[in-house]
Amino acid sequence: MTASKSTFDKVILLELSNTMKVTQKGQVTIPKRFRDRFLLKTNSKVVFEEKEDGILIKPAKNTDVENIMSKFEKYAGIADVNMTTDQIINLTRD
Repeated sequence: MTASKSTFDKVILLELSNTMKVTQKGQVTIPKRFRDRFLLKTNSKVVFEEKEDGILIKPAKNTDVENIMSKFEKYAGIADVNMTTDQIINLTRD
């Protein structure tokens, strides 16, 4: 009689594996523990670098102009300073 693995054993083996299949569209699922560790969310960008022995996939640096602008937009108009925009700009240039 051959012992078969339970569904639980199969799930654990898949979760601990670093090997993933490439789909017909060329997509690969990044394991959850890596997504969590490197803060990869839906629509996060990653960079592919060719190495001598394979491909390195790493999170893209946050240089997207829209993303940077959105961080400032939430603070627009809330400053409580009695200065003109030109005065504030001049302070940043000094």
